Amino acid sequence: MSDLERDGYENRILLCPSDHRLIDRQPEAWPEERLRQVKGEHEAKMRRRTDDADATEPFPVFRPEPFEMPPLYSGKAIADVIGGAGLHQFEYDDPKNADQRDATRAFITAASDWMDVWDVIGTDGRFDVDENMNDLNTDLHAVGLVAFGAQTSVKVDFWGSESRMQLAAIWIRRIDLIAEEERSGAEPPPPSGDGVAE
Repeated sequence: MSDLERDGYENRILLCPSDHRLIDRQPEAWPEERLRQVKGEHEAKMRRRTDDADATEPFPVFRPEPFEMPPLYSGKAIADVIGGAGLHQFEYDDPKNADQRDATRAFITAASDWMDVWDVIGTDGRFDVDENMNDLNTDLHAVGLVAFGAQTSVKVDFWGSESRMQLAAIWIRRIDLIAEEERSGAEPPPPSGDGVAE
């Protein structure tokens, strides 16, 4: 087999990390022909399921049950929220100045980027996430912001097939607004939930 054939689509099988470990640990149960058969069946099933789908149309994500979003005081706490999540919802209070806007933008961009590569960075990379997000969290605090967040399970509809995915939810709040809400007894406004189906 040439290098081009070896690296080509026909010879490629993409697996999640747990399936990859399962197959690597049981090579006798998963010979090459069985893997090719499973790949072919899966591709045929996906073609049937998505033939009429408009790939440009986003799939619905249903609003989760209410859940607590504690303050995130460390890079490790932030990594625990974003790690392994397939979806994210980042909210933030309106920044009152350019420093808050820049710190919020840097935090959200990094969190989103780390989510994108989470499955491939390994243990060493996760220490990098902790350190990077800890620095960005310190930057938030320095300009009067605090991040709250949690990971929760949400229902999604992939072109008529219901499933569940993990959602990383982070809300960056202005400390002055939190203090005002506490003084007045007002409830904080709920996150917007943009893109979330009822």
